[in-house]
Amino acid sequence: MHGGELLLAHGRPDSAWEALMYQGGPEQPTAPQELEARTADWPARRVVVVGHTHTELLRHWRSVSYVNAGAVSHQKDGDPCARWVLLERVKGRWNVQFWRVAYDVEAAAQWAVAHAPDGEWEARVLRRGER
Repeated sequence: MHGGELLLAHGRPDSAWEALMYQGGPEQPTAPQELEARTADWPARRVVVVGHTHTELLRHWRSVSYVNAGAVSHQKDGDPCARWVLLERVKGRWNVQFWRVAYDVEAAAQWAVAHAPDGEWEARVLRRGER
């Protein structure tokens, strides 16, 4: 995207189910050199946006911003707000802003109970704002 400056992936660019920003969990952040190595196949990258861990995070290494967008659901900090990231390119530079948006959590929880395979569990997670 955007001339190759944006790299978007769920987890890592080479694996949707492995975290880019952490090695083994939030207490073990990936070393900056490893972030660079894991994304080196995209040399034009300036912003790398991932998710998977449901944890908001911004790190910079050399000329690249590494962003973990957070979560729309299954938060990990007790705040049930949905998270999203705004990327804006201004005068050749990328700005990253994290946003949290309140929504009708109870309506989402009731929908989960009625429609999701593990609806009661999903509803509890939504209401608590954490797993």
